[in-house]
Amino acid sequence: IEAIQRATKLLEKQSDTLTSVMKQKIRELEESKNSFFRYEGLKLYLFWGGMVCNILVFIMLFYKVFAK
Repeated sequence: IEAIQRATKLLEKQSDTLTSVMKQKIRELEESKNSFFRYEGLKLYLFWGGMVCNILVFIMLFYKVFAK
Protein backbone atom coordinates (compact mmCIF):
# COMPACT_ATOMS: atom_id res chain seq x y z
CA ILE A 1 0.00 0.00 0.00
CA GLU A 2 2.87 2.40 0.80
CA ALA A 3 4.44 1.74 -2.60
CA ILE A 4 1.15 2.58 -4.29
CA GLN A 5 0.85 5.78 -2.26
CA ARG A 6 4.40 6.79 -3.20
CA ALA A 7 3.72 6.04 -6.85
CA THR A 8 0.48 8.05 -6.69
CA LYS A 9 2.27 11.03 -5.12
CA LEU A 10 4.96 10.82 -7.78
CA LEU A 11 2.34 10.78 -10.53
CA GLU A 12 0.60 13.78 -8.94
CA LYS A 13 3.90 15.67 -8.83
CA GLN A 14 4.62 14.84 -12.47
CA SER A 15 1.09 15.88 -13.42
CA ASP A 16 1.53 19.22 -11.64
CA THR A 17 4.85 19.76 -13.40
CA LEU A 18 3.32 18.96 -16.78
CA THR A 19 0.40 21.29 -16.09
CA SER A 20 2.71 24.17 -15.16
CA VAL A 21 4.85 23.62 -18.26
CA MET A 22 1.76 23.58 -20.47
CA LYS A 23 0.46 26.80 -18.87
CA GLN A 24 3.83 28.45 -19.52
CA LYS A 25 3.75 27.35 -23.17
CA ILE A 26 0.22 28.74 -23.53
CA ARG A 27 1.37 32.10 -22.11
CA GLU A 28 4.29 32.17 -24.56
CA LEU A 29 1.95 31.36 -27.46
CA GLU A 30 -0.44 34.15 -26.44
CA GLU A 31 2.44 36.64 -26.25
CA SER A 32 3.76 35.66 -29.68
CA LYS A 33 0.25 35.87 -31.13
CA ASN A 34 -0.20 39.38 -29.74
CA SER A 35 3.11 40.56 -31.20
CA PHE A 36 2.24 38.99 -34.58
CA PHE A 37 -1.05 40.88 -34.80
CA ARG A 38 0.63 44.13 -33.72
CA TYR A 39 3.00 43.93 -36.71
CA GLU A 40 0.23 42.65 -38.97
CA GLY A 41 -1.66 45.90 -38.34
CA LEU A 42 1.44 47.93 -39.24
CA LYS A 43 1.78 45.99 -42.50
CA LEU A 44 -1.84 46.85 -43.33
CA TYR A 45 -1.19 50.59 -42.87
CA LEU A 46 1.94 50.38 -45.02
CA PHE A 47 0.03 48.52 -47.75
CA TRP A 48 -2.72 51.14 -47.95
CA GLY A 49 -0.19 53.96 -47.77
CA GLY A 50 1.59 52.45 -50.77
CA MET A 51 -1.71 52.11 -52.63
CA VAL A 52 -2.49 55.81 -52.09
CA CYS A 53 0.98 56.76 -53.38
CA ASN A 54 0.50 54.58 -56.47
CA ILE A 55 -2.86 56.19 -57.21
CA LEU A 56 -1.39 59.68 -56.83
CA VAL A 57 1.48 58.83 -59.20
CA PHE A 58 -1.03 57.44 -61.72
CA ILE A 59 -3.11 60.64 -61.52
CA MET A 60 -0.01 62.81 -62.04
CA LEU A 61 1.09 60.76 -65.06
CA PHE A 62 -2.43 60.78 -66.50
CA TYR A 63 -2.61 64.56 -66.09
CA LYS A 64 0.84 65.02 -67.67
CA VAL A 65 -0.02 62.90 -70.72
CA PHE A 66 -3.58 64.08 -71.40
CA ALA A 67 -3.58 67.67 -70.12
CA LYS A 68 -1.66 69.08 -73.13
